[in-house]
Amino acid sequence: MISRFFMSKVETWRQAVVQESLCIRDAIAQLDSVGLQILLVIDSSGKLLGTVCDGDIRRGLINGYGLDVPVLEIANRHPKTVSVGCSQPDIFALMSKYTLHHIPVL
Repeated sequence: MISRFFMSKVETWRQAVVQESLCIRDAIAQLDSVGLQILLVIDSSGKLLGTVCDGDIRRGLINGYGLDVPVLEIANRHPKTVSVGCSQPDIFALMSKYTLHHIPVL
């Protein structure tokens, strides 16, 4: 039986997945609402195109991107990822090496 804790975590991560056309303003609201410090940006077929965190948004605004610009414009388009079969020690080693708080599992 799948625990409620696990299911609530899965649902939280689903809320962190956003379409590439989402504007920066709405991305800020989504980051605040979800509370994971990261959004996963996907295309219409569900392919991961990038990630967005608070720092990406700050850098985008500093560089003149407006709040109505699609979030993909400021996304990290080359995020570190791991495959489903990757071991936990390998994942933690990668996260430590690159000082990551989150890493998408594809």
